[in-house]
Amino acid sequence: MTSERPAAAGAAQPPRRESPRPRRGQRDDHGSGSIEFVITAAAVLAVVFLAIQAANFYYARSIAVAAAQEAVDAQRAYNAATGAGQTEAEAFIASAGDSLSDVRVTVTSDGRTVQATVDGHCLSIVPGFCAVVGVHATAHGTVERVTSP
Repeated sequence: MTSERPAAAGAAQPPRRESPRPRRGQRDDHGSGSIEFVITAAAVLAVVFLAIQAANFYYARSIAVAAAQEAVDAQRAYNAATGAGQTEAEAFIASAGDSLSDVRVTVTSDGRTVQATVDGHCLSIVPGFCAVVGVHATAHGTVERVTSP
């Protein structure tokens, strides 16, 4: 039976075992996981926001293309009233919601062909994107008229 005696005052105690020091040329990487997560999370969020912004842009563009085509279809109809295309495009854009803003619709006709142009801006998720990149769509068509065989 061994009995352990308390160490006498002033007697040398065995050294405490501390965490091993990194070897020469190696660094202590405690806490690096948090930093890596913050950097990765910021990059992933940036990619997600850019993807949402791209989706908003293409959705607004599809509204502009459809509105331009509606304007051409309304204006090229036989005996269509002047301004029918403009009215139809504006009604279509209003029914689509606020995904396309600052809209300018231009419908021109030379008696044989009709051209409709829709310009505007998409909803902005990324600040300043829609101010730089505008939405533009144009549609063409021939005017319906009676011709001799």
